[in-house]
Parts: sequence; structure tokens; C-alpha cells
Amino acid sequence: MKTISQFLSLVAIGGVLAPSMLYFTNVIDLPQVKSLTLIGTVAWFVVAPLWMGLKSTAPSGYQEEA
Repeated sequence: MKTISQFLSLVAIGGVLAPSMLYFTNVIDLPQVKSLTLIGTVAWFVVAPLWMGLKSTAPSGYQEEA
């Protein structure tokens, strides 16, 4: 589950960065950039906490250093 969530959050960050690069190269226009960036941002905020908040599967009694 954690690996899938990490992959999806990476795709979502790509969805935030790619529209800006496409706009810079005149492939898409500004309204499309705004829409795609909003979708990527919402996706990242939904998916990223799923893997960031997962606890380690270390044996009980073991404490990870922060």
C-alpha cells in the first residue's frame, strides 16, 4: 500500500509540474495550466498523507530515531 501511494503521489507532483513546463513551451494555454495544476494539487494532498502517516513495521519494543 505504501509503495502504491508513493507512486501515485509522484504522479500527482508530475501533474503539478508538467503543465507549467508545457505552458513555458507554448504547448497549452493558461486556463489549461490552471485546471491541470489544480487537479494535480488536489490529488497530491489526497494521496501523500496516505503514505507519509504510515508507521514503520518494526518489531514491538523497537523505537525508530526521528
